[in-house]
Amino acid sequence: MTLQSHHDPHKTLREHLQEVQQATHFILSCHSVNFPQTIINAIVQCHDLGKGSPAFQTYIQNPAAYNKNQADPRAKSHAFLSAVLATLWAQQEQWPAFDTLILTQAVACHHAGFKNLDELEIALELDIDDPLAAQYTALDLSLLSEISGLNLQNIDQANFEAAKWWLFKQQKIKKQLTHLALESALSLRLWAQFCLSVLLEADKAFLALHEEGAAPYLQKTAPEIPPAWIDNYLTQTTHSTPFDAFRATLQAQVILNSQVMTEKCFTLTLPTGAGKTLIAARWALALRQQLSLPKGFKPKIIVVLPYLSIIDQVEKIYQQVLGITTEEAHTDLKMASHSLADRNYELEGKALSDSYAEFFLNTWRSEVVITTFDQLLLTFFSEQNKHLMRFHNLMDAIIILDEVQTLPPRLWDIINQTLQVLAKVGQSRILMMSATQPQFLTPAQELVGTPEQVTAIFNQCQRYQIHLQHHLEQPLTGFIDSLITRVKTWLAHEQRVMITLNTRASAKRVWQALQTELALQVPIYLVSADVTPRDRLEKISNILNNQPCLVVSTQTVEAGIDIDMDVIIRDFAPLDKLIQVAGRCNRHNHRGKHGGYVEIVRLLSFNGQKYANYIYDPVLLNTTFEILENYQTIGEESVLTLSEHYFQLLHRKMNTGKELTKQYAYWQALEKSIHTLLRPQGEQISFTVLDDQKGEILRSQIKSALEIKGRWARRQALQKLAGGISERSVNVYQRRGFHPEDYADLLGYLWILKAGFYTSAAGLDLKLIEDDPAACIF
Repeated sequence: MTLQSHHDPHKTLREHLQEVQQATHFILSCHSVNFPQTIINAIVQCHDLGKGSPAFQTYIQNPAAYNKNQADPRAKSHAFLSAVLATLWAQQEQWPAFDTLILTQAVACHHAGFKNLDELEIALELDIDDPLAAQYTALDLSLLSEISGLNLQNIDQANFEAAKWWLFKQQKIKKQLTHLALESALSLRLWAQFCLSVLLEADKAFLALHEEGAAPYLQKTAPEIPPAWIDNYLTQTTHSTPFDAFRATLQAQVILNSQVMTEKCFTLTLPTGAGKTLIAARWALALRQQLSLPKGFKPKIIVVLPYLSIIDQVEKIYQQVLGITTEEAHTDLKMASHSLADRNYELEGKALSDSYAEFFLNTWRSEVVITTFDQLLLTFFSEQNKHLMRFHNLMDAIIILDEVQTLPPRLWDIINQTLQVLAKVGQSRILMMSATQPQFLTPAQELVGTPEQVTAIFNQCQRYQIHLQHHLEQPLTGFIDSLITRVKTWLAHEQRVMITLNTRASAKRVWQALQTELALQVPIYLVSADVTPRDRLEKISNILNNQPCLVVSTQTVEAGIDIDMDVIIRDFAPLDKLIQVAGRCNRHNHRGKHGGYVEIVRLLSFNGQKYANYIYDPVLLNTTFEILENYQTIGEESVLTLSEHYFQLLHRKMNTGKELTKQYAYWQALEKSIHTLLRPQGEQISFTVLDDQKGEILRSQIKSALEIKGRWARRQALQKLAGGISERSVNVYQRRGFHPEDYADLLGYLWILKAGFYTSAAGLDLKLIEDDPAACIF
């Protein structure tokens, strides 16, 4: 008898297992870590054994007929049947309990996502009148043994729950796990995710790429990327600034210190605008070259950033460094993984098909991957397989996290502990960089050198002076009145001015007032989350031309973006954010010592509420107020000391998430999803703006995609449009009484904004009251 595994394309179970084994060998050949080969081989051989059930074989012969006849979908489920057989086989082979746990997890969850221990135990149970009981006893273990190469014939088929009984009752796996030290538990968790990740990619590889064949997938390309390419890029850069010599000195200092690396985790603490992106890139390329020699492979470089606006800037730098000429496709050299990223992929100069491109992008198939904090943390901590599939790429990788001060304190401990263990067991290298280092990656080697050397570097920077006016609270209306007069004076001297507010509503009001008074004198840009990413990036590009202008923004431009302003006014915020936004002032030192003017104010809404309190934790604000209490002005040379003091206090005052780390390490349910921890403000509603000719083309493409009858083909068509949709979308936070149908029409699952509620200049305007929660979140 021949057991079938897939309907379209047609695959027998034997063929599928052989292909998954081939893909697995390829994936593992791209790693140097001492992976558990025996466990992974068993996972591959066991993961689809449940497909031998009569119900699944009936289903796979004609899925449409099976579903039309309303047959019980539970009866055809194969993953849990496979997990029971895998667990009992491991018991028979006298496997250790933890190895068996990794095996059971991967097999049971390769369709359902990673399960905590309670969920996994339930998965090995039968429901009342469960059809899986009959399917289990009907399995032909002799045939499955012959197909898989495993000895399954002695397994007792009389009791489905014998697997659960052995693993959870006899072996007491929960108790054993809780007795592990935290580092050992984290190591087990990471290995379990590694094994599941390898299976997830290998299981889909040949199926996703069946139309063109798997040859390009199995082609291992790891081109040389010499560190000298950074030097070439710097040489070819035409513009020069008074700060360039200082940047070159820092580059040389880091190169020298990198010759002796005693740790696998590193920090890079440098002033804003000091060239951290290129310094880190050169360090990573040199390390990649160094590590590739003894290991016989080349590590992947993963660059992680907080904001899409920074990603656009960094991606362009890497594109030029790597000599990539196409801007419309990702390549085996460089790809971006975020919501705005294009979905095309080129290999050796040739465009790949949609299925290949989609698979390569979803599995991070490039030497340099540029992504967001969201994507990295979901790869670590999400239970969803679409994120976990790329987890194995984190092992052996060089991971650069930029602007790490933007990570919430609640995640500090879990990120630190997990990255430390990843570096130890996965042979990865970690670099965290910031001008305001939150000091949670420990132990770590500072690439700049000793604390004294770091201090000496910051002491050399005297580009701006911060003037503290936050003790005097100002109503927004009064602030606007005084601002207009001052701005006129600054513009008379052809200065570039930026006002950074805490909420969309306050930014909109300031922008409207300045637009009314000064629109004919100078460009006035509103840069906030009320503006679509497409329009926001265009405005930032215009701001970068260094002509006189006014910028009214929220926090979207305060970190990482290489804009250079003469005057900045900032509503009160946590200290690291004040320092970061100050780093946009006299950034290239054209105005000399303390030539940049930064002013901190504290603004009140019409009902007397501080705008800062709408969005920031009171502990962060109070700690900032405490540190700044005795200052009237602060020179840039003092910000390192203040920043270090600030984060030392936060480590004592804030919940840094130790309980979250334990939940993750010991396979417990996380109290909150990683997405909620990153975005605590709540659920969002996304409005898509299709108000021009290209928008109408996109609307037509969306309609065509939605009309595709095949579920997977429809999903792939919509996924290809996702970047274009995201770059034209703005979000508001859901709240009681808010009705999106008042502002938009549904097109499939998308809310398409009606005319009159958006312009590229003013962004989204839903005609809500000023401090409505839907309008005032950043």
